[in-house]
Amino acid sequence: MTIRQVVRRKVTRALTVAVVFLVSLVAIYQFARDAEWAWVSIPLMLGVMAPLLYVVWLVDCPKCHAIFGQRHVFNVAFNLPALRNNRVCPNCGADVDAPCDRRGEPV
Repeated sequence: MTIRQVVRRKVTRALTVAVVFLVSLVAIYQFARDAEWAWVSIPLMLGVMAPLLYVVWLVDCPKCHAIFGQRHVFNVAFNLPALRNNRVCPNCGADVDAPCDRRGEPV
């Protein structure tokens, strides 16, 4: 397992949770338009925002434990060609495609 795979797993899990809450929010708005169901939207909105904030503020490098942040987390997780410098951790310079265990230690 590589650092990129560890980060990608964290990001995809969080985004999956956000999408589930978003779909639930849309379903509540579509099928329950009564004012008495309006209170349900608040926990659902928090359920959408919490995983996104987790991805941006709490996903860290398993090697140096520094947070990637908004700019680098998707760059490292998904290896997007439009983004620059997606082969190393922006904090410690570790190769994100090098084999490591779940804690970020080299194999």
